[in-house]
Amino acid sequence: MKRKDKILQNRIFLVLIIFFVLFLFNYMNKKNFQETVESDSFKTVECSMRYAEKYLMSLNNAEQEGQIIFQPDVSVILVSKGNTFELNKLVTDQEHSRYVQTEFLSIGKGKDLLNIPQTKANQYALKDDNHQLRTFIALSSKVGDDVLIVSKNVSHYKTFIKNSELLFLGLLIASIIMITIYTIHQRRYFYSPIEELTDLAYEYSENNFSHHKETTSNDMIGHLETAINKLGKVLETNSLMNKRERELMTHIYDSLDIGIIYVTKENIVFPFNVEGKDYYTAFIKSDDQEKRIKDSYRKLIHEAIVNKKNSHMEVQQNHLIYDLEFSPVASLTGVVIFIKDITSAKQLLSIREDLITNVSHDLRTPLATIQGYSEAIKDDIAETIQEKNEMAQIIHEEASQMNHMITRLLEVSSIKAGESTVNKKPVHLAEFFNGVMHRFSQTLKSEGIQCELEIAYNISYFSMDADKMHRVFYNLIDNAIKYAADPRTRESRFIKITVNFDGLIDELFVTVSDNGIGISKESIPYIFERFYKDDKARTKPKTNGSGIGLSIVENIIKEHSGTISVKSLPDVGTCFMIRLPLLDDTIE
Repeated sequence: MKRKDKILQNRIFLVLIIFFVLFLFNYMNKKNFQETVESDSFKTVECSMRYAEKYLMSLNNAEQEGQIIFQPDVSVILVSKGNTFELNKLVTDQEHSRYVQTEFLSIGKGKDLLNIPQTKANQYALKDDNHQLRTFIALSSKVGDDVLIVSKNVSHYKTFIKNSELLFLGLLIASIIMITIYTIHQRRYFYSPIEELTDLAYEYSENNFSHHKETTSNDMIGHLETAINKLGKVLETNSLMNKRERELMTHIYDSLDIGIIYVTKENIVFPFNVEGKDYYTAFIKSDDQEKRIKDSYRKLIHEAIVNKKNSHMEVQQNHLIYDLEFSPVASLTGVVIFIKDITSAKQLLSIREDLITNVSHDLRTPLATIQGYSEAIKDDIAETIQEKNEMAQIIHEEASQMNHMITRLLEVSSIKAGESTVNKKPVHLAEFFNGVMHRFSQTLKSEGIQCELEIAYNISYFSMDADKMHRVFYNLIDNAIKYAADPRTRESRFIKITVNFDGLIDELFVTVSDNGIGISKESIPYIFERFYKDDKARTKPKTNGSGIGLSIVENIIKEHSGTISVKSLPDVGTCFMIRLPLLDDTIE
């Protein structure tokens, strides 16, 4: 905030008053002179014109002889047959008479005066050949074929005005000089200490406490200096406390996973945190700088302020879904907008609905089979022992499938709850992976899919939980088979497992790749979420899984302090990449 000098303001105000008084005096004096001189001059010219007209008419009618006497400051010119004559033999301003005859009547305004007689006198201000300003009053009249021009020089009026202005300017300069001298004197002995204290107070208002004012006297100025110093210390203490509180609040706001924006009634926007600023810039800010906010949000803000009730809306932006809550603040006449990314929540809801549908379907099918075959056995539809044994075997297989599904669901829950334990032991990698692949030997053969294993020379054993890691690679290979490409679109279909050890960072790197149908780009961020299924790119009639396999895989990898990532292109293939750190274990 810029400090205002009240002393200077007072002096300027005083100068303005003096200027106004002098201006008023000059204006009234000039006006009085103008009214007096111009009135007399106009009357003199018009009166002289009447005398001149009578005189000229009497001469034309041969009724009168002799000369009429005009006032000496009036020029009476007769224009007859292109010649000009001065009728006032007593005229004192011969120069003015000469100017009218030789110069004025030859220019445009003078010619207009000759050609168009005037009923009233007019004032003219023109420069002569010597560039001197001439001000005069003139009137023309036509008598027969002749023209009378009566004029009076009033240039002295302009001279008086100029002298008045110079006098006014001189008085003004003198007043300014006197006031300036007085102000300098007062400032030096009284106002300078107050000005320094004022500057110090403004520094304190800007949280600058690096200066203080030493007490120079024991008078009121000295007491004021002491009070300002004490005030500065108190403000400095409070400022430090407020700064810490603001930093804490800013940290709290920025740590929230929601964006917070405050909008005033005039649509002035104040983002409370980084998320709020980003969201405002992304989809709330209007391209129109005057509006600041898009019309759809302006309406909801207005309604929230008027109705004093919270309102909600959902916005979809760049494949993400946001929930906006408009909460009015009555004391501030504004609205706080809370913006939350609810994409995951929406997806989770959809996933849960899919889970209910999938699990219901997966359970209903074996249950229907069990019910059908059990009723067949009960009703003695199966006539032979062999037929009954076959039905019992089918019932057993369907029950085992249901038990396997429930076990996987319980396994995910136990891992999420932290109830699962990891039993690491050195595992021979070649035997381990060959064992996993062997479980799929019949399926791979019937599907015509080649499965390859490649293990680096510098790694044979690695410490891990063999049972859990078996489930990891079982799931990955099982998925690769389920989502293998159509044989008609590939010359050969393959699954390849590569195992490498990076000695520089002590990390086991395993990849499981295939040339299957791939995963859509939109689904890759969510494939490790529970119950998620990629319905866009990986939809096949025989895949009715519950969508928890990859979630189990990720959690087991995390239990081993590792990471898993995926690269995939639709209709090209998929590659899962697993990294497992060595930690304190040993390898051979």
